[in-house]
Amino acid sequence: MVGLRFVLLTLALPILGSWIRVRPLPLAARIAVYFGTGLFTIVAEMFVLSMLGVPWSFALLLPLPILFGVRRSYRRFFGEPRDPKRRHGRRTPNAILLLALFAIAILTSVVLAAGATSGDFVFFWGVKGQRWGQERTLDYAFTKEPSHYMHPDYPPLVPLYYAWTMLGGNRALDWWGAMLATPLFLLMSTAALWGFARYAGLRGAEALAAFFATLYALFYIRNAVAGNAEPPLIFFETLALAALTCWRERPGEHDVIAAIALSGVALTKVEGGVFVALVLLTTWIVRRSSWKMGVLPVVTLAAWLIFGYVHGLTDTYVPRDDLSFAYIGITLKEMLRELSLHLWYTPWIALAIFLLCGRARAALPYLAASLGFILFLLSIYTRAEPHLEWSAGRTLMTPFLLALFGAVAAQRSSAPAPHS
Repeated sequence: MVGLRFVLLTLALPILGSWIRVRPLPLAARIAVYFGTGLFTIVAEMFVLSMLGVPWSFALLLPLPILFGVRRSYRRFFGEPRDPKRRHGRRTPNAILLLALFAIAILTSVVLAAGATSGDFVFFWGVKGQRWGQERTLDYAFTKEPSHYMHPDYPPLVPLYYAWTMLGGNRALDWWGAMLATPLFLLMSTAALWGFARYAGLRGAEALAAFFATLYALFYIRNAVAGNAEPPLIFFETLALAALTCWRERPGEHDVIAAIALSGVALTKVEGGVFVALVLLTTWIVRRSSWKMGVLPVVTLAAWLIFGYVHGLTDTYVPRDDLSFAYIGITLKEMLRELSLHLWYTPWIALAIFLLCGRARAALPYLAASLGFILFLLSIYTRAEPHLEWSAGRTLMTPFLLALFGAVAAQRSSAPAPHS
């Protein structure tokens, strides 16, 4: 029953997120948008109730998304009218796209063999979700206990998602379900990338999706992130960047999708705030109009930081005493080695090929954002013993994603309009 409840409450998220207004997109992209919106909606409600000191319950969490979503969910998933002039490319997946599904299947098998998780999931991501789900609130007193090694100011989205899956039954987390959410998040990330790229008429959308899914499945396995925050972080980052780079009309609608996704990024990991700032700056450079889109992510991040400050949850956001630019040389040397991604730099070489197949100039803001993120990582690792081999493989997935969407922007700039 624990596993069934986890599955059912996870499958409920796209329905609870169907309140968002979305123009006709390929089904894969719509499901990804609804899934991300539903997850953020539920987590935001749980966070607000925790700030108010009110325990969670279905009676408090479900009415708002149901009120805005259920009435139109069926029509939006399957009956949304399509513009006959709009082309999404092929209506059936080709053999190249099957490589993406094969990669996700391999990731799933490794997760099932317990070969892709780490101590982080056992020590704090899973434990936080278990505890908060049992208490029906964000239990900050338990979280900030020094002996618990909880990283108390880590953003709460992942444990809140796990706590959501514990509602309505015995108060136990499905730990296997939490690990198996990793291939689900990769599937949703791939669906977002492929669906938006196909909508925008990008050449080689299937190849791009297969490249992304295969590479990130390998990243997840090698860095043992099953159950950790990296898969949902990459999902929200992918959704935000896909909405910003692959939408060609009605910018107000894609701004809403991007704002929700960026808010999810801010609530998922500490470095998510840096990603939000870089993406907002990049969007302003590209379009000169992004301040409205940034309101929700900034408010979301500020709410978490204020909550943490009021309740004494200070850890990762506070600069370390041993940071010093005197160690920049050794840190830079290790960073350059880790940038190979332990694949002889071949992912970056493949990315350059994608980039050169389009209008490379359009990718420059995204490449600058990627470099900015790498410089941020460099600054927080400048210690006598950086130990980048421990975490750089996980944190470097984000700047690589920014560079990947630089290639998407280059392809989009040279793609034909989606209308005939």
